[in-house]
Amino acid sequence: MNSWPTWLVERFRSRVATTTAPDDCWLWTGNQDRNGYGRFRSRKASVDIKAHRAAYWLANGELPGLLRHTCDNPPCVRPDHLLPGDHKSNAADAIERGLYVPRARRLTDEQEAAIRAQYARGGCTYRSLAREHSVSFGCIQGVMGRG
Repeated sequence: MNSWPTWLVERFRSRVATTTAPDDCWLWTGNQDRNGYGRFRSRKASVDIKAHRAAYWLANGELPGLLRHTCDNPPCVRPDHLLPGDHKSNAADAIERGLYVPRARRLTDEQEAAIRAQYARGGCTYRSLAREHSVSFGCIQGVMGRG
């Protein structure tokens, strides 16, 4: 499965608060990064890995490029709360769950139509529209691309 020595696996598990409830998160009690994801480090074993990735590897014997939390809880290391994925599926999860709203979607359809009409009349740039409507330049690009 994995090549970690028993002492390292035990050290990892000692930092996980597990529960017997079938759907509850198992929380990482060790160090966390600024986004709340656990960090598992051992200088002795030359290990420095995000805790949820280590948990998945220990449980499944493989490590995909990206893991998605089905529970949306960064310190969770419960293997059955983690799914392999890619950046596109991770972003889609975040949008679907309301954790991220793409800037262009923060505008109503009416606001987007008004921005397109204002640009069509002339006398403004994408940058000036972005400032006026308190959105990013990229948001205006997206609005114009959907027109």
